[in-house]
Amino acid sequence: MQGSISQRLKTLLIQKTLRYKRNEDGTMVLFGVFMFLMMLMIGGIAYDLLRNENVRSHLQNVSDTAALAGANLNNTQDPEVVVLDYFNKAGLAGYLKDVQVTQKVNSRRVTVTADSTTKTTFMHLGGVENLPVYALGTAQQDAGDIEIAMILDVSGSMVGQRETNMETAARSFIDTVLPDTSIPVDERPSISLIPYNDMVNIGQTYGPYFNMSTEHTYSWCARLDDALFDTVIWDDTLEVERLGHYDSRNNTSYTPISNEASTNSVETKCPTDLTNAFLLYETNPTKLKNHITALEADDRYGWTAIALGAKFGTITLDPSGRDITNELVLNGVLDARAANLPKDYVQPSGVPNTKVMVLMTDGTNTLQRDLKQKHKSGNSNVYYAPIYKDYFRNGVSAAYSVYSPHRYNKGQKPWWFPYYGRWYWSNPFDNWSVPYSRLTNPELFNKQTMLHIGHRIFTRNVPEYTDYVSYSEGDPYASGYEDYIGSSDLNDQTEEICDTAKAAGMVIYAVAFEAPKRGKKLMSYCSTSPAHYFEVTGTQVILAFEAIGRNINQLKLTQ
Repeated sequence: MQGSISQRLKTLLIQKTLRYKRNEDGTMVLFGVFMFLMMLMIGGIAYDLLRNENVRSHLQNVSDTAALAGANLNNTQDPEVVVLDYFNKAGLAGYLKDVQVTQKVNSRRVTVTADSTTKTTFMHLGGVENLPVYALGTAQQDAGDIEIAMILDVSGSMVGQRETNMETAARSFIDTVLPDTSIPVDERPSISLIPYNDMVNIGQTYGPYFNMSTEHTYSWCARLDDALFDTVIWDDTLEVERLGHYDSRNNTSYTPISNEASTNSVETKCPTDLTNAFLLYETNPTKLKNHITALEADDRYGWTAIALGAKFGTITLDPSGRDITNELVLNGVLDARAANLPKDYVQPSGVPNTKVMVLMTDGTNTLQRDLKQKHKSGNSNVYYAPIYKDYFRNGVSAAYSVYSPHRYNKGQKPWWFPYYGRWYWSNPFDNWSVPYSRLTNPELFNKQTMLHIGHRIFTRNVPEYTDYVSYSEGDPYASGYEDYIGSSDLNDQTEEICDTAKAAGMVIYAVAFEAPKRGKKLMSYCSTSPAHYFEVTGTQVILAFEAIGRNINQLKLTQ
């Protein structure tokens, strides 16, 4: 009986167990509980991450804004102070870790580093108490490179106090634009000096690289065709016509002077040295100021051609002049830092370079003068025997003889020896068996003034002589120059080159320094705007140049 009960209980237990095993009631409840816990965990993580991202986004925005403000070149405050101020106002000063500032003349780069943590609400249940927050903001403002052409009037009207004031003003300008010699040279503005009167002296340093004509190599002044003034583009394959080499002074017509050219005798219109010559792409303030101090206004440079100075100013600023610069660098005339100047108007990054022309005059356009074309090249009819160069009679050297085709054609003695005032059938130098040579026109004008050639060598005005070479042969030397362009055409050229320079992107500051009405009008026309025009007298020119320098310093920060 007892075994029967035990068996029935065992059977019942087995049946209950099997029934429970087959029963599926309550399964979804367990799964639901599990999924709820998973969703709660994921939602908690998302909540913590979202809070973290909100904090990071806010910190990044403040970092970016602060970096932009600090990098602003118009901001004169310390960039680090500016950045800290932004973080203070955002209530995030404690999160600012580092501010790095890279300052150059034309650019400023500011990098802001900030970090923080956010305390987790749910993730701490999994052992993650805090989430890190990092922000890195970088901003850079770049004003491009600065190239300046200073075009300074050194005509005869500048002699005296005007020249003194102008040179002081120009040196002050250099001090304003290049105040800190500790700045690396490749970050400094490059400045070219272009002195002018009715000509420009490219100078023997740069002249050989401008493809100048080869009538002579005594001096390096240039004249340009009218067509070149309606463009800033320079064709370096173009042959530049060299100005004739001559001395047209009137005060030496009867004065016995040395036969050999020297600084005490022949003073040619175009200087043979670096007087008033160009100085290109210089960044050394001392060299620039020394060159300015050495400028020389002179009565023999009495005329004015503003257009010519402005045109050569554009050559130093427009990229088409780059081939000349690179040749100068290649041959060691310019430092390597000048390579590829002038630069493009806009850098590959899209940042514009700053190109400035400072154009100054105390007058207005007058004329340009040169030797007549027949005297600029070829042979003269004057022969030269250097063995007699130290013998003089009546102010005439014994080193010259003259051949007269006019007398030869008339069957008369064609050889004139001015030292004796006599005619010969043959060159007296042949009779005396001394070495001599026929002078080219440039050689002749290099040795004596125009009036000395016409009035002494051809002996038209030697009172002791009753004979002389004919007027038709002597006078062309005494008055051998011509005015090849006048004020009206020069005004047109000036307006044309100023228009094209401004259209190309150059900024023109124009200074009318005690100039007449027409000069003021022309300078006002050339200036980029009324704010770029200065009308000054006396020492006001110094203040004007300093103001231009300050304006350029601001201009380079706002491009």
